[in-house]
Amino acid sequence: MSTEINFADVIQAAISYNLAMVHTSLPGIVDSFDPVAGTVSVKPSIKKLLSDGKTVDLPILKNVPVVFPCSEAGGLTVKLAKNDGVLLIFSERSLEEWKAGNTDSKPASIRKHDLADAFAIPCIFPKSKRTLKKNMKAGNGTMLTGSKVFVGDATQPLSGSTKPVNVDVVAMLTEVLGILDLLLTPGAIVCASPGAPATLPTLSTRGPDVKAYSVALSQLILKPS
Repeated sequence: MSTEINFADVIQAAISYNLAMVHTSLPGIVDSFDPVAGTVSVKPSIKKLLSDGKTVDLPILKNVPVVFPCSEAGGLTVKLAKNDGVLLIFSERSLEEWKAGNTDSKPASIRKHDLADAFAIPCIFPKSKRTLKKNMKAGNGTMLTGSKVFVGDATQPLSGSTKPVNVDVVAMLTEVLGILDLLLTPGAIVCASPGAPATLPTLSTRGPDVKAYSVALSQLILKPS
């Protein structure tokens, strides 16, 4: 007994087949990071689901440009490590010409929304895998974390007036102001240099300002709950 296939079934099958080849966005896991090129190799985190219920692993995507908030004048970047999370966005058109520097050109391929044409936006994690120890929640305010925070050009730290900072900037300022507050407190002892006689500091009229700045900065430091 033959099964009749009508024209509508053929059209639906064609639509389903073509939609299966369209990729929009997927979470991914970093396999490797090239900080010079600003690209990553990424393993998509969700498998491809076939019509028969079976699944297929998607391949590792190579040389995926990382989306950092940058311009010709400056920007903000983070160091990505293996297993960091990214959001993969797939371009409407092929990216070969764009990657080569041709920003106004004909696409080199007719493919659309293909796995080969991805961008990676850091950093996303499922809730159970979040690795940051501090509360990275929008309600807490603005946080800047990392083992090294560079202000200015990190490749030339000794040029100009900027130098790399290897500490939490707010905590550093709070500590400095705390020391100033201590030195401006009546009865504090100051030694100008090792072996020199101890002298009482001259109390500044800006002492209350130093204390106020210190309190304000200390309130900016976000503590894990």
